[in-house]
Amino acid sequence: MRAGWVSVALAACLTGCPSAAPPPRGNVVPVVTAPVVFGPVDNVIEAVGEVQQPVEARLGAETTGTIALVPGRVGSKVAAGDLLVQFDDRPMRISLQVAQARLAQSKASLESRTVSRERVRLRSSGVLSVAAEAGGAVSGTEAEIARLDLREADASVAASQADTEAAEANLATAALEVQRTRLVAPFDGVIRDLQAVRGQRVSAGTPLLTLLGRGDYEVLLDLPRAGAEVGQAVTLGVAPDSVDGTVAGVVPGLTSARTQRVRVLVASPPDWLLPGAVVPAHLVIGHADAAVSVPRDALTGGAVFVPRDGKATRVPVAVRWDLGDQLVVEGPLNPGDTVVVRGNEALSDGASVSDASAPAAPAAPASPATPAK
Repeated sequence: MRAGWVSVALAACLTGCPSAAPPPRGNVVPVVTAPVVFGPVDNVIEAVGEVQQPVEARLGAETTGTIALVPGRVGSKVAAGDLLVQFDDRPMRISLQVAQARLAQSKASLESRTVSRERVRLRSSGVLSVAAEAGGAVSGTEAEIARLDLREADASVAASQADTEAAEANLATAALEVQRTRLVAPFDGVIRDLQAVRGQRVSAGTPLLTLLGRGDYEVLLDLPRAGAEVGQAVTLGVAPDSVDGTVAGVVPGLTSARTQRVRVLVASPPDWLLPGAVVPAHLVIGHADAAVSVPRDALTGGAVFVPRDGKATRVPVAVRWDLGDQLVVEGPLNPGDTVVVRGNEALSDGASVSDASAPAAPAAPASPATPAK
């Protein structure tokens, strides 16, 4: 019975036991490599930004009254000084006429009192002159009365002058009220929103329209990394609908999202670039004619591994630019070098490696079969 079990076990081992592993070929690490790239490189930042029109005015009624005319419409282009909304100005013009008449009356009164003062001055001067030359010819009372008459005439003229100034201020106010019945464009622009309706009675301060300027546009960008400087060129949009802009401002420091905010100025924006739109931005923050670039996966511990004669050589490098998947580095790398991008996690300097990414040698062609004799 025992011999039977031994026979079964021997048979199972012969049929099911795994064959012995082949002897190891040495501690050779299989790796995947990629070439080191030499040549010109642009340091580019890609971002998206929102288009804004810095010149925008929300205009309201400057007076209380009834709207008589609204010549513009939403989307209408206007020039600085063009009429946007006209109020019924008849009550204001009547007030203006009253103020003009009141000023004319005040000026006439001032003229009359000025003449009277001059008459009093001449009479008083004669009395005082006689009193000074002939002591007994004019009494002291008469001389004092002459002085009082002169002071009274001066006061009357001063009061009339004050009344005239008040009338002039009243006229200016009335003229301003007439002017406020005309709401005009403060700059060249386009009517964006319009709430004014002919025949509508509104109070001072009621919003009537929004005017959007037709000048330069601004685009606010949140860059994923710092490096932008004032004066750098920016390409906005995607060709053929693209336009050039210029970095006009850089906010120092990073936002809470770890981005750098940049203001880009677009002079003479095209029609397709509209305020409120979100556009892609291409910003070149640097250029190198003879850059050395390696894949990001090649960097480990401040160095890259270069296979040379079947050995991994550790080459220290310094990262100059981070371009995402690629890094521009500085270090003793040579044209024709490749760097390890897979399998470098546990590599050490001088380790034996085999490049799994190298093309396999072509197989020898099979010999034609010899015909049987």
